[in-house]
Parts: sequence; structure tokens; C-alpha cells
Amino acid sequence: FSKITGNFIQEHFWHESQKFTKNKNTFTMELECGINRELIGWIFYWMYNCKIIAPDILKEYFIKSHKEIGKLYMDETPLVYKNIFK
Repeated sequence: FSKITGNFIQEHFWHESQKFTKNKNTFTMELECGINRELIGWIFYWMYNCKIIAPDILKEYFIKSHKEIGKLYMDETPLVYKNIFK
């Protein structure tokens, strides 16, 4: 996380496994949790103030979700329910 966002994040309880480390102007948060829609949505909440370092599967789900959202604005496809975790 960026410095300002990291300062905010570390002051709150998000998950029982959360651990934070600070390195200059960034914060790293470690979690041991499931990868699901709620986690992806939470990461989107922080927009460009957050970067996924690992695991690769989480990065892949995040990028896939981002691409799917972008498609909604690029064509006239009707809005339908999707769940990439099924």
C-alpha cells in the first residue's frame, strides 16, 4: 500500500491473520485467507494505492476482473450476473 493508505489500513482490523511491515513509503500486508469475490472487491476499493505482490493466482483473478469490468464500458453487451469464482 502507499504510505497514506498503509497508515490507514494498519489502524483497522480486517482479518485475524493480518500482518504489516513498513518499508520506506510503502506498507506490506500479509493475510492467510481465501481468495474470493469479497477479497477482490476489497482490493479494488484501494484502487491505485494498492498492488498485489503474491500469490500469482490472486493477481490473475484481479486482472481478469479488471478486464471484465472494462468490457462493460467498451461495448453494448447487456449487464448480466457473473462470478469468476464458480
